[in-house]
Amino acid sequence: MADLMVLAGGKPLGVKGLAFIKGLKLKELEGEEIPAPVLPRVIILEVIGYEFHQKLAQMVEQLFCRPYSPSDTFSIVTPAGVYSFSSDSLRTRLPDELMRAASTILKRDLPASGATEVEIIQELTRLVQELQQGSPPREILRQYQQNLDNLNNHRKFNADPIMAAASHFSKARAIKHYVIVYQQEFVPIRGADMMEKLLANQSVMFQASELFRSIAADTSVEVDPLAEEMKKARLIVNFIYFKVSPRPRPDIQLRELSTDKFELYSRLASLSGGLAVSSTSPEAQLEKILESTENYYLIS
Repeated sequence: MADLMVLAGGKPLGVKGLAFIKGLKLKELEGEEIPAPVLPRVIILEVIGYEFHQKLAQMVEQLFCRPYSPSDTFSIVTPAGVYSFSSDSLRTRLPDELMRAASTILKRDLPASGATEVEIIQELTRLVQELQQGSPPREILRQYQQNLDNLNNHRKFNADPIMAAASHFSKARAIKHYVIVYQQEFVPIRGADMMEKLLANQSVMFQASELFRSIAADTSVEVDPLAEEMKKARLIVNFIYFKVSPRPRPDIQLRELSTDKFELYSRLASLSGGLAVSSTSPEAQLEKILESTENYYLIS
């Protein structure tokens, strides 16, 4: 305690007690006893993706394989809904049961909610193949643009789950973390040889140049006001960008589509005091985030 000085409004306050919590247990105490030293945790895990990966199942299992208290509140958010694991569930159900339930949610929801995106990507792939096979380009480029617009509309940023969590838990005296996991996305584009042919065709050269110069992204979102709401609620946003290896297609060139979401969520995490990381192992990154919520000091 002698190493600490606490100021409120610029005026020093006396430090009466210092507690160190490690692994959700009181590890050390100096000075006066601190009532109920272990704070409950609120962990909300939002997974945004278009297909299920086993690593995502391993990731959600981290919620229940690490130490937790019945006073904690865990939630999983998918594009299909919000699933809360209440204190009653944490107290009465075995960790293995909770792990299976969490994995089942992702296995069911991600393929269902990502079906539209997968269908659009398949259609874009078919159109690129037709271009490479010598089909008349004007109509194909028009259809490609239309499908690309549909894809970008489908990928619009949705702040509702984050705002709902901030509102619901704003007054909770707890350690509060909102973790967003976003699956990397790719879109099929023309190859270099095909682009040369399109630019040599005066009837479509301008259309092709504008279409393939850069893939449109969702850049209209202002995250600064959202980050301020997170700070008011003392809800820390963490971002895990889940890097995946697309299935190789020797006849198709792929361009990363989700760089816009990487920049958006990374800024939101930074402004709210959280972490932003790009990784092929989301389970390892979530483990680090959870560990950070287990070890802390309390001062009275």
